[in-house]
Amino acid sequence: MSKKDKEEKDEEKEKEPKEKKEKRKPPEVNVDLYELACKIIEKYTDRFGNLTRDNIAVVSIFGKGKAKFLGKCRPVKSPYTALLGADLCYIIEVNQDRLEAMDAYKDPNKKALKMLLYHEMAHIHEEGCDHEAKGFRKTVKHDVEDFSECLKLAGNKGPYDWFTKTDIPDILA
Repeated sequence: MSKKDKEEKDEEKEKEPKEKKEKRKPPEVNVDLYELACKIIEKYTDRFGNLTRDNIAVVSIFGKGKAKFLGKCRPVKSPYTALLGADLCYIIEVNQDRLEAMDAYKDPNKKALKMLLYHEMAHIHEEGCDHEAKGFRKTVKHDVEDFSECLKLAGNKGPYDWFTKTDIPDILA
């Protein structure tokens, strides 16, 4: 191929419309999962007594299907507190694409989602919403592969493969 032919081919390529990458859907507040998280706070006051409805938010994120995580618990720090309010201490991110691929996601009782929310909320430090405490807006790492308290709630049958497990107990029943 001559240099001139190559230049002409390159020019033709430039004229062709380029394929647009599909834009990732922006995160959305997930009201249904937020309400489940609030029920967990109400039922497990001994564990989550430091939390109120105003201290957490649940957000669905999209376009992270290859990511391995199902959920993440993130502390809300400056400068975002100026936008979101001083009471909001934690945002729980839920990987919606990954969740929808789970067998357990199809359960109408949402047992896996409840356990996932409990798990993510277990990352919240017991002083996480106390503005005066050292643990303010801190997170806690796992004490085992999962949290031992989640395994106890599940009847010590774990560690669970939350992606495929379908016989998860209903922690709000």
